Amino acid sequence: MNKLFKLSFFYLLSLSLGAQPDGYVFSVIYNVPYTTLDSTIIITSKDWDDFDAEVPLGFNFKFMGKTTNKLYFDSNEFNAGTDVTFPNNTNFVNLISLVIDLWDRSTEEPDQNSDVSYKIVENNGSKVAIIQWKNAGIYDIDFIVDSVNFQYWFYEKDNTLEFRFGDGSYELIENYYRDPEFLNAKGPVFFLGKNINFAALTGKFYYTKSEFPAVMDSIRFQDFETEIPKLGLDSFPRKNTIFRWKLPIVINNGDQQLTESIAINASVISNSLQIKIAESKEYTLRIFNSIGRQINQMNLNPGMTEINWMHYQTGQYYLLFENEKEKISYKVLKI
Repeated sequence: MNKLFKLSFFYLLSLSLGAQPDGYVFSVIYNVPYTTLDSTIIITSKDWDDFDAEVPLGFNFKFMGKTTNKLYFDSNEFNAGTDVTFPNNTNFVNLISLVIDLWDRSTEEPDQNSDVSYKIVENNGSKVAIIQWKNAGIYDIDFIVDSVNFQYWFYEKDNTLEFRFGDGSYELIENYYRDPEFLNAKGPVFFLGKNINFAALTGKFYYTKSEFPAVMDSIRFQDFETEIPKLGLDSFPRKNTIFRWKLPIVINNGDQQLTESIAINASVISNSLQIKIAESKEYTLRIFNSIGRQINQMNLNPGMTEINWMHYQTGQYYLLFENEKEKISYKVLKI
């Protein structure tokens, strides 16, 4: 158990704009009931701490340009117990849900087990691999202070990745994140990592954030130290929240379907951007430039809206669609 979470790692990070890893649409979806899975295959033993395990998917899963049919827990990895890496020993993608240290609660509370397990389920003719943390204890160096329930969902059909959050108690650990003697972060941190090499300090992390311009941002592993207080969410996601990473779908007329409710005519824009909103849906759209300054805001009703981009300078822009049920973030390029 690395009770210090390898703190030297965190002090090698700095901030740079770069939302949506590799063109993914990032969504935060609220009020989707969390279901604890039964009849799962348990991959931890009693009093587990850092552990090694393999999760066979039964299908090929592609994410950030890499493909695997197995997922791995590696006790030598950065935050073993919450990392899922694929494939083993190559370090090209680490999926890190919670930058916290987890442990079997029964170590201190004999009537409280904390199984990590998985299950492959059928979903509309394809498979979904689900890894589940059930009643896992959150460790703060000295003892277990809180607990968490969450799942990773890996979809065969469209290579979508989801983090789903169930019940949790976070009061003590949230303060611990902000403690200058511990991490001194803004709040809880959630990462996706690509091409990570801990020895060479290379690679890139995509992390969730709650400020604008985007719900996601990125940091380079080799950058240093000055921005750690800006990392993290304001608080842990509440129960029944989903973080989702999904590639847009190109439909017949060339439009990109970002979600079931939102389509745009292009991710590379010259003169105008057309946005189509599905029936019965409404969003507020905020547009941000590459340095995070909001440059436009409008309400989007069902149907087609065309936005004039002639007066915008060449460069990257961030679209943030939001309503009371979800936030959807996507990056576009003005040429």
